[in-house]
Amino acid sequence: MTSEGLADLEADYRKLVSSICGIPSPPQVCFGQGGAAPRVVFVLGLPNGLHPLDPEGQEKFTQLRSAMQLESDDVYITTVIKTLNLASRPPHPADVRRDRPWLERQLSRLAPEAIVAFGPKVGAMLTSGEIQDCGAGQISSVELEGVQGPIPVHMTHEFTVLTRQGRDEAKAREMWSHLRAVMEAVSP
Repeated sequence: MTSEGLADLEADYRKLVSSICGIPSPPQVCFGQGGAAPRVVFVLGLPNGLHPLDPEGQEKFTQLRSAMQLESDDVYITTVIKTLNLASRPPHPADVRRDRPWLERQLSRLAPEAIVAFGPKVGAMLTSGEIQDCGAGQISSVELEGVQGPIPVHMTHEFTVLTRQGRDEAKAREMWSHLRAVMEAVSP
């Protein structure tokens, strides 16, 4: 997968959102960032500005990636909802229906060994396309066009359990056990 393939996909998404929303200028989009051929893709629900995470979240994510013994090119982080002007409110089922196919195309082009869904609703949106809760610690899978075999989707807690505002030590420890399962799944 080349970064140009993702850039083309993002450009097509921007055109679609502009036409649907009637936005005269290109919409602000957080399509994701990371390695062009990642081993693990991390999926959040909503973007935080032009990056999937705020500065504190980016720092925590770097610590998490290092603890998982993954290089920056081994990971990619993205969101289910990709348009920033929609990130100020809870996702509506129509948002998920609009953006999920784009997430699936993005994941197909990235073809990771594993996917981590941060939050039970993200896990449900990713695996079923609906807004409902899946239990943290569950492992499901997705079949993606052009990718041989299903890709495991490891569901864990919301990423905010690692940040100051949402810090929850018990959930953070539980999240680490979920992420160790991801490490085992992608180890050589």
